[in-house]
Amino acid sequence: MSIYLQYERNTFSISARSKRPYEAQAIPAAQYNLGVCLRLGLGVMPDDAEAERLYSAAAKQGHSSAQLALGSLQAQAATTDAEWIQVAGWYRLASEAGHPTAMISLAQLHESGRGVPADLGAALKLYQRALAAGLADAAAEVQRVEAALEQSGACV
Repeated sequence: MSIYLQYERNTFSISARSKRPYEAQAIPAAQYNLGVCLRLGLGVMPDDAEAERLYSAAAKQGHSSAQLALGSLQAQAATTDAEWIQVAGWYRLASEAGHPTAMISLAQLHESGRGVPADLGAALKLYQRALAAGLADAAAEVQRVEAALEQSGACV
């Protein structure tokens, strides 16, 4: 049963309890889902530190949604270049795995120059990949960055 179906049925506490044995077995999907429950306080007290630990465990096993979630959680507290580089690394892994939201997040870092070199061309390619992967919201970003590149005189 997915977390979304459980949300509709208000069975969060059952969900969080039922995922703990699977988390102990190092099943990435269970680690990620329990991390979501802990991050959002679904059936458990919110616990960002534990959510981060679970996201990290799942992310290191290649779970792209966990990689994105870990990067997003770390981005909220990132202040140093080293922290932004780590955030970009998680976004890059999830993006390379085909996660379109991670492509958007990494593109935004390329626009701002946080954790990666500022590069509108790289941002545009990521927005285009997200659009090709089915993320319709990326269309506006593609148009915006293309216009910025044209205005700057760069080739699109």
